[in-house]
Amino acid sequence: PRILALASVLFSAFMLVGCSDKAALESVDYVLNNAQQEPTEALERIASIDKGSIRGKHNRARYALAYSEALYYNRISSNSDTLVAPMMQYYIHLNDNHLERARALYQYALIKVNEMEYPEALLAISEALKSLDIEEDYKLRGLLHRTEGEIYFTNMLPNNSLESYISAKEYFDKADLPSHSLYTLCQIGTTAIYMRDYEVGESYLLEAKRLAKSLNDKYTLSDILHSLCIKYIQNEEYDKCKTTLEEYHTYDCLLGFHSDYHCFCAIIAFYNRDYQSSQEHIAIAESLVTPDDTLLEHTKYMLALSSEDYERAYDIYSNMVEKQDGAILNAISHPILNKQIDYLAKSLDDEQYKNSLVRQRNTILF
Repeated sequence: PRILALASVLFSAFMLVGCSDKAALESVDYVLNNAQQEPTEALERIASIDKGSIRGKHNRARYALAYSEALYYNRISSNSDTLVAPMMQYYIHLNDNHLERARALYQYALIKVNEMEYPEALLAISEALKSLDIEEDYKLRGLLHRTEGEIYFTNMLPNNSLESYISAKEYFDKADLPSHSLYTLCQIGTTAIYMRDYEVGESYLLEAKRLAKSLNDKYTLSDILHSLCIKYIQNEEYDKCKTTLEEYHTYDCLLGFHSDYHCFCAIIAFYNRDYQSSQEHIAIAESLVTPDDTLLEHTKYMLALSSEDYERAYDIYSNMVEKQDGAILNAISHPILNKQIDYLAKSLDDEQYKNSLVRQRNTILF
């Protein structure tokens, strides 16, 4: 009887500690299967779960993945290590269910990007892509490559960025996702412009503009027009820039870059000798400027130089050079490729060490 009583107590303890609430697990399953189609409902469901009712590494990892995806599909950024740490620890070592593993690693990468921990994000993307080699998902592979491209672009590695964006578009095309293909096409064109490959960049952007109009995607169209204006200003194609600026109003898509828009207008007005209008646009741009005021400073420099106000032009130019040097030094101080190589080398060393132990064991046994 005492043994039976003890067994009963142990069984009850196991049920309390080792088992998760069935309803909670069903909600996790619902979110994992429906977050993309029903983001609001998914977020409400996952937020209503008592985290303490989720037990076991497997269930806690799936809960974290479900919560991350619910936030993602509701366009809510997260940088909660407490949320993703158990997810990463579980999925990084998972040898089956590769699609779920890739989804988890993608969510982890997004959070690392938000925290500006780019090497960790790239490592997670690399691992996710390995899983997709086993269990393919064109859309997810496209998202991984696009995020990879954005990391490279942020860290001033445009060649790597362009390669990743081109791969992303290829998989979005395979998945028949025109909106994703459009946005990535815009990124390809913008990156080419950044690399001074103007003809190629303009070709991609014009193709993207046609697609954006057919899809009535005003947000991406706004980005496309902005990149085209930069190209035209840099190449002194002022008439093309003026025509492009008019499209903002034709398609009612001035949805961002308001300060930059007025900088473009100021340059065009100055080119047409409408100096008063030029100064008015500069004043508006200054009142709207964001912390990234690169174009505004460049516009002031161009106008000062054209007005033969060389002292002011020199001051503005010196300030621009100082900021550019700071950006370059910051990029150099965070060499993501070197850090990524270090991570991969350590991973390889660990794998070689494990293989060495296996060989030693086999030698002893056989």
